[in-house]
Amino acid sequence: MLRAVVIVALTLAVLALIVSFITRPRQTLMFLGTLVLSALTVAQPLACIVGVVVVVVALAGFGHLQRRCHSRSFLLPRSSDPSAD
Repeated sequence: MLRAVVIVALTLAVLALIVSFITRPRQTLMFLGTLVLSALTVAQPLACIVGVVVVVVALAGFGHLQRRCHSRSFLLPRSSDPSAD
């Protein structure tokens, strides 16, 4: 009896997760990321710290690269060829 209740509860949880991913994918991914991060924090604190540092460095590097590419396009001189207009 208990096994059947657990199976039904897990099935409902998976179905709810699928429905929430279809209706609100961003919030569902944030929820899953938070859930994984909290589980990792409890299980392996050092791995969690390293993972967070890697993600922050990657995001900072990507943001710096993206800003650099966008600012560069404004600094490039325009073509002086009158036929290009």
